[in-house]
Amino acid sequence: MFDYDQPNLADRVLGVAPGGVDLLWDTSGHSQLAAVAPMVADGGQILITAGREPQAPTRLWPLYTRDISVLGFVISLATSAELADAARAINRCLAGPGFAIRIAGVLPLARIAEAHATVEEGRSRGRIVIRIEEEAG
Repeated sequence: MFDYDQPNLADRVLGVAPGGVDLLWDTSGHSQLAAVAPMVADGGQILITAGREPQAPTRLWPLYTRDISVLGFVISLATSAELADAARAINRCLAGPGFAIRIAGVLPLARIAEAHATVEEGRSRGRIVIRIEEEAG
């Protein structure tokens, strides 16, 4: 988790997630879409749950050409039933297999250089999973 006002925020986020994050959650209301879009992976989402201040005009090109969704959620507009449904869905995910992640491919450890090149060159639409098999013996 990073604080929106940390220096070099984009560099810090991309340092731990070189391909960008799948979900960027703005709980501060201070993030500008143009500034956070480069931190989001292709096909990722920006969730905005705060922000009454006006945003600077934002070019949509960096968002829609990378299949990035911008979602807003105001908890005070949700009904009790919607909140209960959301809580159950989150609890199911946390108790079970977790949250869905787009998998672009599964490669054996022997092809790790290829996997890195694919990610670094931005040729994958999802995560590359490296399969590590135990040696027979």
